[in-house]
Amino acid sequence: AAGNLYIADGNRIRKVANGVITTVAGNGIYGFSGDNGPAISASLSNTDGVAVDTVGNLYIADTGNCRVRKVANGVITTVAGNGRYVTGHPPSECSNGTYGFSGDNGPATSAELDPSGVAVDAAGNLYIAGGTRIRKVANGVITTVAGNGALGFSGDNGPATSAQLYYTTQVAADAAGNLYIADNFNNRIRKVTNGVITTVAGNGTKGFSGDNGPATRAQLGSLADLAVDPAGRVYFSDATSNRVRLLTPGAVPTISPNGVVPNNSVVPAIQSGSWATIWGSNLASETFLWNADFPTSLGGTSITINNKPAYLWFVSPFQINLQVPDEDATGLVSVVVTTASGTAASTVILAPYAPSFSLLGNGKNVVGEIATPNGTGAYAGGTYDLVGPSNTFSFKTRPVSAGETLTLFGVGFGPTSPAIAAGKSFSGSAPTTTPVTITIGGVKANVVYAGITGAGLYQFNLIVPPNTGSGDQSLQATVNGIQTPPGPVVTVQ
Repeated sequence: AAGNLYIADGNRIRKVANGVITTVAGNGIYGFSGDNGPAISASLSNTDGVAVDTVGNLYIADTGNCRVRKVANGVITTVAGNGRYVTGHPPSECSNGTYGFSGDNGPATSAELDPSGVAVDAAGNLYIAGGTRIRKVANGVITTVAGNGALGFSGDNGPATSAQLYYTTQVAADAAGNLYIADNFNNRIRKVTNGVITTVAGNGTKGFSGDNGPATRAQLGSLADLAVDPAGRVYFSDATSNRVRLLTPGAVPTISPNGVVPNNSVVPAIQSGSWATIWGSNLASETFLWNADFPTSLGGTSITINNKPAYLWFVSPFQINLQVPDEDATGLVSVVVTTASGTAASTVILAPYAPSFSLLGNGKNVVGEIATPNGTGAYAGGTYDLVGPSNTFSFKTRPVSAGETLTLFGVGFGPTSPAIAAGKSFSGSAPTTTPVTITIGGVKANVVYAGITGAGLYQFNLIVPPNTGSGDQSLQATVNGIQTPPGPVVTVQ
């Protein structure tokens, strides 16, 4: 807060105040000594990082000594690390190439660790980067807050303690308590918010690219250091490209009121295994479309519904389309959107039935295929036409006539036999276990088939009834007493 600069300089910590440099810790002699005495008389070994808390105490990553040291009122002590890299090895073997780890949930000064960077949050908690974990010291007790100890990259959008990290060089905490991690050999910057880890910068390929674009598409080099300013901007040194780069976090996502609905519906109730839409803002950094692979993370965005990951089809800053995970529960459930910039939470009713029809882009005309057995159709080798008013859309549509077979599509029409699991491709026939009634212009149609034919997508084959009138006719379906929302129409001639 006073604006002084502290420098980890080999076997010393130096301070710059009003343009004048002094030594505040370390006598310049490589080694370990001096605890509980003057910091400037102590021996340090290859210090890699330094942090300052809100009252001016210094925390030093005394890397060569496998310890974190603290300087308070000019006196140095050890606050974490027992000086051993691996159990049974003396301090002289602190750099034998194996990441030290022991002591979680016990006294921090009894733990083995490999400190390369340190940070202190607003509450005075100490965070230590090094090896494959980020560790935390609170009230003298050490725990792991990120990393499972295995070298590699995994775990985004899940618990940080289950994720793989690959040689963390530095950690920083912002004013809100979020952690930023320099995941060096993964060439990424990771973020931990409320125990969930995400990637906020770097695509995993070492190099230099991406300035002035989405941070998660950028190439990063070797990450030597990083820091967060009071505005939440992240500065990091990219040693490979000899640059200091700036990451400006995006806006935190929000979900609109009653913004979780079935596709093409405004009713805030969704069905397990069916398709749904989330409306809001800052839901993704840009637009991404799946590769028909049912991802649980797309473009850095992930969703959970009742704490289960949803399957993402489309994400954009304002809209997400997803398949609801299989869930036996009904009633009010949580919906959480997670991006690199934060999380947004809402609730929605999970119901056994939440029916709605698939609509064309105008949000009014239903998506429908008119069977053309004579081979005169405009689509699929003459097998069908699309229903709709003539000369209205950029593609060819025509009205349907009484007696023709019309195929419609929708979501949320309830259980099927057999049951079709969410998150998997499906091609076949799974009829609904509850009859579906469909009316056109108030006249009941003959529904020949109602059921799932693709993942989460229901299909209805029906015969258009006589005496329905002409023009746009209202379309209504009912299943188990639940009706589709009003508004959709079928164009009849």
